[in-house]
Amino acid sequence: MMCGAVDCQCKEHYLSQKSPHIVLMVSIQEEHRPHRTLLLYDGECRFCRRSALMMAHGAGERVRILPAQSGAGTSYGICADRRPNEVTLIENNGKILHGAAAIFRLMNLQGSRAGELLWWFYRKVGIFRAFAEWGYRIIARMRHIIP
Repeated sequence: MMCGAVDCQCKEHYLSQKSPHIVLMVSIQEEHRPHRTLLLYDGECRFCRRSALMMAHGAGERVRILPAQSGAGTSYGICADRRPNEVTLIENNGKILHGAAAIFRLMNLQGSRAGELLWWFYRKVGIFRAFAEWGYRIIARMRHIIP
C-alpha cells in the first residue's frame, strides 16, 4: 500500500469493533530503505536533466537516478514540490551527500578511476573540498543559463 509518496506497509489494527466506546485505530508504518543508492536532481532544469542522463549511463543497476520532483526523497526530507539547489546522493546505508561530494561519490561508485581519485581528494584535502564546493555552487547558480 502507498502512503503518500513513500513506499511503506500500513497495517491498521482496531482494538474493538463491537465496543460502544471510541474505536481506536493504530497505524504502523514500516519504511523500506532503498536497496540501491539514489541520486536526486532538479528534474525541471535542462542542464540537470542532461547531466543526469550522462551519469545514468555509467551508473547501471547500482544507482537509481531520479528527479527530486518524483517524491523519492520525501522520507529523507527532500521536498518534491520545491526545486532543489543541489544534487543529493542517498546511499543504501542511509548516508546522504550533497553537491560536489555527491558527484564525486557517484563517480567513485561507478568505478571511475578519476572518480576514485577525486573522492579521495575530496575527503582528505580540505582546500580541494572547499574549492570543489565553491565551483559546484557557481555552476549550480548558473545552471539555468548553461546550454
